[in-house]
Amino acid sequence: MKKETLQNKKTLFAIYNSDVNSDMIELNKLEDITDEDVFKVAELLLWRRNILKETIISQTKELILNPSKVFTLRQEDWADVIDKIRELGYAYRWNSISVKEQVEYGWIKLKQNEKRTNNEYLCY
Repeated sequence: MKKETLQNKKTLFAIYNSDVNSDMIELNKLEDITDEDVFKVAELLLWRRNILKETIISQTKELILNPSKVFTLRQEDWADVIDKIRELGYAYRWNSISVKEQVEYGWIKLKQNEKRTNNEYLCY
């Protein structure tokens, strides 16, 4: 079965609470995640209260952008993190379909960050 099926597209759109009849969803690149949004994700991780907010943000951003370091989280916690990332409007791999493939299939369009000079993105 091909990954780029209409059913996969509709399921992905439903995950993002988007109209399943739309042509594509416009999402933010994960590497452009704001500190404010990182802190919203961090709230799910129940960091100790005596850690500085800046430290919480930097450590959470490290987890988000380097999924190989997630071995410290339970699978359920990581699933909540991914759900929150998507809820906040950031592109993320789904059902073994990378962000790059989602773009190639025409399912999603990545918003351009004015600060970023290239079109490259990480394939989460």
